[in-house]
Amino acid sequence: MDIKGTVIIIGGSENRGTTNTGDFKNGSILSRVIAESKHKAGSRVEIIAAASGIPEELGASYMAAFRSLGAENLGMLSIKNRDSASDTFVLERLMAADTVFFTGGDQLRLKTLLFGSPFLAILNEKLQDKHFVYAGTSAGAAAVSDVMITAGSGQTVIRKGAVTTEQGFGLVGNITVDTHFMKRGRIGRLFEIIASNPTVLGIGLAEDTGFVITGGTHMECIGEGTAIIVDGHSMRATNVANIETGSPISIDNLRVHVLRKRDIYYAHTRTLLIAES
Repeated sequence: MDIKGTVIIIGGSENRGTTNTGDFKNGSILSRVIAESKHKAGSRVEIIAAASGIPEELGASYMAAFRSLGAENLGMLSIKNRDSASDTFVLERLMAADTVFFTGGDQLRLKTLLFGSPFLAILNEKLQDKHFVYAGTSAGAAAVSDVMITAGSGQTVIRKGAVTTEQGFGLVGNITVDTHFMKRGRIGRLFEIIASNPTVLGIGLAEDTGFVITGGTHMECIGEGTAIIVDGHSMRATNVANIETGSPISIDNLRVHVLRKRDIYYAHTRTLLIAES
């Protein structure tokens, strides 16, 4: 879908201020979430840990991280079942939020809770406000996808059927997002998905790395690691439709971009601007 708001997708394991790596208060991904929010530190931020099996514990960790960044107006929005996603109290808090932050966990759990719900409908409406921010890490980033990865291990051989997908929230049109990307060797997952869905843009995010997406097309790389973009629009041929499940895949002419902090990818023109050192 076309959006006017800001979507921040993170590859997981981002700095929460509990280590001595980097400048947490001024240079971390979470500090960028606050910087993008409408009222900065005064913005209403709702943390949603519904993807996690330990939502209270994980949510409290992010509450502490955002407080240490000076955030003054925080809440933890509990969504334990599908009834919660229709609850008037929950929906009113979502409507009042300037920023929502979805934690990691299991993106399929998020889908079963929210897909087709009033909560997701309001979330889509909120993204038509240029001041609204959706931020998600790990599962919270993967759920943004049109084609959402739900399972599949990293492999040295790219085989048909090695990755399982579902329809995602589609908050940003025609993308698929994979997280913990470099550490878990997941580039083959993107290759398989793009071979079958060449109009979809594949995004792979290393840990503590992300994109700030504005207007649905302007993508600024942030964080300390590497991001990968796999673009299939110029793909000339693939054998994926003609082979048995488990067989190796061949693909001709995929485009792959490698990005670091401050590089910008323009999705509407499929071009990359590499930042000056």
